[in-house]
Amino acid sequence: MRIWLQSSAYLPTPAPSTGGLEYIVASLGAELARRGHEVTLFALDGSHVPGVELVSMFRYRTPSETETAVVDRMERRPRPDVLFDHSRWQMAQRRWPNLAAVTMIHGNAALEGHARNRVFCSVAHGRWHGAKEPVALLNGIEPSEFTVGGPMAGRGPALWLGRIMAYKRPHLAIDLCQRAGVPITVAGPAADADYFSNEVRPRLQPEGWGRYVGELAGAERLRLLSEACCLVFTSEAQEPAGIVMHEAMASGTPVFAFDHGANREFINGMVTGYLAASEEEFEEWLRLRAWLSIDPAACRRHVEENLSIAAMTTKAEGLLAQAADGVTW
Repeated sequence: MRIWLQSSAYLPTPAPSTGGLEYIVASLGAELARRGHEVTLFALDGSHVPGVELVSMFRYRTPSETETAVVDRMERRPRPDVLFDHSRWQMAQRRWPNLAAVTMIHGNAALEGHARNRVFCSVAHGRWHGAKEPVALLNGIEPSEFTVGGPMAGRGPALWLGRIMAYKRPHLAIDLCQRAGVPITVAGPAADADYFSNEVRPRLQPEGWGRYVGELAGAERLRLLSEACCLVFTSEAQEPAGIVMHEAMASGTPVFAFDHGANREFINGMVTGYLAASEEEFEEWLRLRAWLSIDPAACRRHVEENLSIAAMTTKAEGLLAQAADGVTW
């Protein structure tokens, strides 16, 4: 198939460190091209995906202006068999209402009415958006990019990893670990500066419990994932997916999370982590050092079988073929 793959207007594809949407788009593009499809990627300057044609665009004053400019560039090109649309406003679909398209919804912003054939990061994500029978395309990663850590008994502190924002609640992760007596490392960029200053910084060493190491990438990030005794995932229920859970399990590190939102779709309870119904239960799993009963190899195997880029691309390939043939859902 000839596929137009439209990425976001916020970050390059893939982004240098954080940027789950852009990582997913890059991975899908590379795998679709490897499978013989003719893929054209529309993305910001600085993007690079092996095997695909890149049509890059510099960043305008606002993301919406950038997306408009991307669609203007599309205007001058022959139409594809199908558009795989990961953009925020789906402007290409509004301009060409008869263009076959699959729309991947990544966030929680209000949906555009012209977005066609919607797929979501999880069933829970689709239901949050009001879809009665949501089609889910579970985010995947490449497991071979991660190294499985050693035996659980020799692991280091718990880990909270991600963009530091209020709805991800790293402050709660620190509190839970402190009450359970479990050391915790916090890593990631302070995306919400006010929240970081008011809620997270006071909980950090030397006055607080958590150790903050900033934003890490490359080998340091991989090392942190593989050496942690567990990933403490405290996002609120509206978190669509949380790729960091996949990354932890691919590193042989169990995930401790609340039993809400999409978490149950990704974590195999008691095998690759623990799902808590309350803060008290979450704290108890930590206090019991429940990670000691988890097999790192089982965590890795779960990702390889269910949450890999290969598995995600196979399903995406089928959805794109249906849309190109005129099927709608």
